[in-house]
Amino acid sequence: MAATANQFPKLLSPFSIKHMTIRNRICSTGHFARWMNTDGLPNAACVAYYEERAKGGIGLLTVGATVVVAGDHPAYFQNTDDRIIGAYQALADASHRHGAQIIAQFCPRGPDIRYKEVGEPFPALPRAASLPPVSDPGVSAEWHVSSYSADELREQIEGAGVAAARARAGGMDGVELHAHEHHLHAQF
Repeated sequence: MAATANQFPKLLSPFSIKHMTIRNRICSTGHFARWMNTDGLPNAACVAYYEERAKGGIGLLTVGATVVVAGDHPAYFQNTDDRIIGAYQALADASHRHGAQIIAQFCPRGPDIRYKEVGEPFPALPRAASLPPVSDPGVSAEWHVSSYSADELREQIEGAGVAAARARAGGMDGVELHAHEHHLHAQF
């Protein structure tokens, strides 16, 4: 422990992000745990998963892969109506009980989705007429490419606002916008 304390003297010290005080600088980044009910809501196994991490001393937990518009990505957590509030409350209670903070990560689909993530067919979006050249022709067959209309972008913006209010109502400490890989925010 002394070597870690000397190398990273602030690692175990608290810090604040606006209203949220985090007990240390150890964070579990957003990732998709996939423990959900058939309706896309986190289940008891998901709550237990995050609770174990809180017990282990992590300061900030991130519940990854959540959509905010119905039909956006069927394989992700669905923060698309008020049913998510109870699931968020269970996650927040389990985390807070052990001193951790917990946030939700919003991941609207981007211009492409891997078919194997959602299963074929994925009828809500049109398949692109042509795909950019790739070194492995088998890869292009796995991808689904589309674009957003201005109305769909407005729907995502409004959906994120309402979803953030649901996260707050469920006791979550904040939200994060996923801006990596093939998700919407990475396109800007």
